[in-house]
Parts: sequence; C-alpha cells; structure tokens
Amino acid sequence: MQWFKIPEKIYFEAGSIGYLEKMPDIERAFIVTDEGMVKLGYVDRIIYHLRKRQKHVHCEIFSEVESDPSFDTIKKGVEQMNIFNPDVIIAIGGGSPMDAAKAVGLITGIREMEEIKDLHDYSAIGSRSAVAAKAKRSRLLITIPTTAGTGAETTQSSVLTSAAHGMKYSFMSPASMADLCIVDPEFTIGMPAAPTIHTGLDALAHCIEGVVGITTNEYSQMIDLECIRKIWTWLPVAVSDPKNVRAREEMAWAAHNAMTAGGSANGHAIAHAIGSKYHIIHAMACMYTIPTVIRHFGEASHEAIVRLAQVINAPIYGDAEKDADSVAEKVKAFYKSFGYTTLQETLKEKGYEISCDEFAESLIDFTLDDFKSRVWNPPIHESREAVKEVCRKIYNEK
Repeated sequence: MQWFKIPEKIYFEAGSIGYLEKMPDIERAFIVTDEGMVKLGYVDRIIYHLRKRQKHVHCEIFSEVESDPSFDTIKKGVEQMNIFNPDVIIAIGGGSPMDAAKAVGLITGIREMEEIKDLHDYSAIGSRSAVAAKAKRSRLLITIPTTAGTGAETTQSSVLTSAAHGMKYSFMSPASMADLCIVDPEFTIGMPAAPTIHTGLDALAHCIEGVVGITTNEYSQMIDLECIRKIWTWLPVAVSDPKNVRAREEMAWAAHNAMTAGGSANGHAIAHAIGSKYHIIHAMACMYTIPTVIRHFGEASHEAIVRLAQVINAPIYGDAEKDADSVAEKVKAFYKSFGYTTLQETLKEKGYEISCDEFAESLIDFTLDDFKSRVWNPPIHESREAVKEVCRKIYNEK
C-alpha cells in the first residue's frame, strides 16, 4: 500500500494570499525567497497582507537563495533566522526558495539533536537519514509558489546542491512539510514564456513518472492523469497568452496536485544527475529522461501506459513495447513543440563533446546516490551496468 502526505491546510484560489491576514498568532515572519521575487514586488505583496493584520507583524527577509541552493546558503539562512527568532517561516517563489525554506526549518531541528558535519549524510539514503526523520520544526512553515511546475510547496523533501560532493541530492523529513500552502494562480499571471515552459514541463515529468512508476495506485493515477490532461491542454495557452487567467489556474492546479498524489518521480534520479554534471535546465533534463522511462516501464506498467495514451491521444496497438514507444514519441513531440531539441544537441550547445559511454559512465554514482533510483521496474539500482544502459538509451533518444 502506498502512503502519501500533504500539508494540513491548502488554500487554492485567486486572491487566496489574503488568508495571511487571518492566520492566528503570527508576530515575527522570516521570509525566504530570491532577489527576483524582491525586485518584482512579490515580497512586498506578502508584507502588505501581513501588515493589514490587527496585530503588527515584524518581517525579516532572506533573499540570498540561488537556483539549486547550496548548503552554505542554507547555513546563512539558519543563522539569520535564529538571530531574528521568528514564529513563522514563509517561502515565496519557485522550487528553490521552497526547498531552501524547508531545509532551514529542518536543519534547525537537526541541530537541536546533534552537530551537522555534512548535510549530505541526512539525505534520503544517507547514514543520518533516520535523524532527519525524527527532527522537529519549532516554527510554522507557509509555502507560497509563484510558478506552476515544481510542486515543492507541498512535499516533505528538498533538493540541494553539495559543493563538496559536486551533486544535487534529496533529503526529506516530516518536519519539512508545510503547515499551510497558499496556491494563488494570480501570482503566475504574466510569467514569461521560458519559465512557463520549463516549470510546466517539470510538472508533466512529475505526472508521467507518477503514472508509470511502481508507486502508482488508483487514487494517484486518477489525479496524475487529470493533471496531464490539463497540462497538455493549457500549457500551450499559457505560453502563447501569458495573461490568460484560466490557463494559469489550470496549470497551477496541475502542478500542485501532481505532487500531492504521492507518486515517486523516478526519472528525476537521472535528471538530477544530468543537471549536476552538465548544468542543463532541470525541466530539460527531466523531459530528456521521460521517453526512456516510459519504454523501460513498458511491460511492467502496460495498463497505466495505455491510460496515458488515451489522455494524450497516442495510438495504441495492444503490445506493451509498441504502446510504450507510441507514448514516448508523442511526449517527445509535445516537448519539442516548445523549442526543446535533443539531449545530444543540448550537450553540444553547452560545450560538451562527449561520447555515449562517457556520458552514461559519468552519471552512475550520482544516480545511485538518489533514493528515486530505487523505484524502477525492472530495477536499476542493483547493478551499475543497468544504470549505465538506461543512461545510454537516454543519450540516444532522437
């Protein structure tokens, strides 16, 4: 039986940011974000609603979060937060501020039990993962996404970058789950085409991996398939018409619910490795893995792939391999319609002249370091050669 957990309270509607005015017992708010959110005025909107409350809220802003935040950044956030001593942490922005805020709260809880020497030890498969699972967070956590893609606002995991290990890695704890998640689609209206595409396709990767993966169930599959239907219909509209309110609402719904359904994004294990090694945009790395993921799960997840084919209108032949190929090619056509090319072309654009075997070999250790590499069927984590073979196939997708 699959388990899943979502925030205790989720407000989803246009204008739901106003709920900040009604939250009880908030006096000191620590806002975790990036410089872009400050410059674009999103943080001012948060502060406006906090200061409309009957009791004045003191605010401290930590805006040093970079893309794929590092442990050093998180440590700075922890130090600044501890000096300020808030009663609530508020994350505002895309996936990186969400992950940073969750990490700041979790690290504070771990430090109450022991000194942290290397945060990587507390990753999902690290030697101290059990300690992270027991950590408590002493402050409320509110997450407010401004993109429709990562779904990080609703999960109990964070993805950080380790300079020491040279990789992205995931760690998780119930202490990282938000107490309140506010999804206000108005925050995404007008987002430029490029981030709309990248975040939308990241959400699509979550959904597809959730449908074909081994952790799927009737509940999660029903939600993921509906999310795919919405993304397939409304992402092109959101890209061509950035101020289309309906498109933004539908994409926000899809991105958020893709991560509340409890699926495990297995392809992300390799996508994170590609991003770490070759600095390719996360959504691109995710989409480049998806066709191979679908083909890999073709036999084990045939029924689910047939349902996916029906949603995206891909031909069905009644043969597991042919049906998987049909869906994989349909997905490739979809992401290429937004200007994505192939992995090999993207690697060359980045200045990497690398053979198929060199590419595959370079990803093995990073992939095996990610707990999501353990949820493939047939399994890949039991053999370095199995990981390498999957990476070869990803490299050769046209």
